[in-house]
Amino acid sequence: MRTAPRRAPPPKKDLATRPRGWTPPSRKVGAVPMRPWRKNKITKPEIDKDGLLKIVIELKKAKGWKRNIQWKPVAEHYIRKTGNDATNDKAFQKKLRDAFRNYRYNSEKHLHDAYKHYENTKDTSQLKEVLSVDSVGKLDINVPIYIPGYTVLLHASEEGHAEVVAMLLAKQGVDVNQAADDGVTPLYIASQEGHSEVVSMLLAKQGVDVNQAADDGCTPLYIASQEGHSEVVSMLLAKQGVDVNQAMIDGSTPLYIASQEGHSEVVSMLLAKQGVDVNQARNDGDTPLYVAIDNGYSEVVSMLLTWRRFFGPSAERDYLRGVPARRKKGGHWRIDGRDIYLVDGRIRPAAFRAMDRVPTETFTLNAPDVTMFTDEIDAPVRCVPCMHPHEASSLHRWFNTPKNSNNPNQLHKGCPLCQKAPEYVEFMSKLQVERWNNMEKASSEYEQELKRLRPLMENSSSNAIYKQYTTAEKGIDKNKLVNRYTLKTTLKF
Repeated sequence: MRTAPRRAPPPKKDLATRPRGWTPPSRKVGAVPMRPWRKNKITKPEIDKDGLLKIVIELKKAKGWKRNIQWKPVAEHYIRKTGNDATNDKAFQKKLRDAFRNYRYNSEKHLHDAYKHYENTKDTSQLKEVLSVDSVGKLDINVPIYIPGYTVLLHASEEGHAEVVAMLLAKQGVDVNQAADDGVTPLYIASQEGHSEVVSMLLAKQGVDVNQAADDGCTPLYIASQEGHSEVVSMLLAKQGVDVNQAMIDGSTPLYIASQEGHSEVVSMLLAKQGVDVNQARNDGDTPLYVAIDNGYSEVVSMLLTWRRFFGPSAERDYLRGVPARRKKGGHWRIDGRDIYLVDGRIRPAAFRAMDRVPTETFTLNAPDVTMFTDEIDAPVRCVPCMHPHEASSLHRWFNTPKNSNNPNQLHKGCPLCQKAPEYVEFMSKLQVERWNNMEKASSEYEQELKRLRPLMENSSSNAIYKQYTTAEKGIDKNKLVNRYTLKTTLKF
């Protein structure tokens, strides 16, 4: 079988024979590479996603759709409003559905612009339009619109825009407890600014945390007490679950800061709250009573010294009668197995000596047997443990007066009566003063009754028999006296 001869390959071109500077056409600068021919596609108009979003929101509100969106009427409205020549078939409806699902709504920008528009014009129309996007699940209402992490709700709460707060709280996805970067919540900032209407709305929202604190431990109740917003404090105290004793990082409580600032109305509300710890001290040991005395708020001092709580129906009556009471801890006393809670008025002598001022009038103590200058003591204090009462201002002057004029650093350190260094200087509470006065009155009545009965006792027959008995005991005229056994039986009166 004959085969065709193999054709020899063409000879290679000699590159040396080509002109200098020659390059292949495809490698020339600016040359367009050749591509295979293809048929030009007809571009169709893109889906207007913003317009589609408005149509879905409008139809969902008009038709009352709860969950699923019916895309046939949506496509019909879309074609009519946009003038699109597409056919309302399943393929086009699917295209609209996919475009809607893949649409990412810029919540931060739209909320920021709408809220700024409201601040400038007080017009809520733009904000309502943005908030309506929440009905189709495309709005992130909790997105921060400023750098510190402040949401629209937090900004509106700070400025006291009650109308905006009401609109935001009506949305299902709003987080009423979302805090900024420093831990500040909408309830905190509204309490700080004293916006009582906004605070009332926030407290009515289900799930609000009334005790949520900022990074420094400051709660809404604390900041409202510090600023003296009594109406806000009243709302917060009425909220179930509020912790009236929750302290900051430094240990100060709402009662402490209100006493320090001298807000007497707020102090009265806090003292009336069940479970308040009137003796809870800061980390450095300062109590509400101490800081109120040191700052000279006499009205607050009187409120604290008047506060008391009893457990048992007759505990107060027995305490005032003078039944022995034992201090268990601080202002906690025990009387016949029952508890009595009073303010702990004890202050270290060094702290008492360092005070700039002390109260001059709180309660009046009857003490005719204690001092030689007066029968009554105003603003009584007593040295512990000797329990000798003194006037607060006089004892303060005593501790701040040098013993020797040549040595001004040598101060009085002892009690003026017992001359011993006291462990504490205790400001007597109202109940302690009433107890003292009742016991003093009972003692005076006893002395008066004894004085009245003394002449009668001296002239009585029993006293004559007693004199005979004492004479017999001394061995005088023993033979003339009656029998000792008879005498003893007679004296049993």
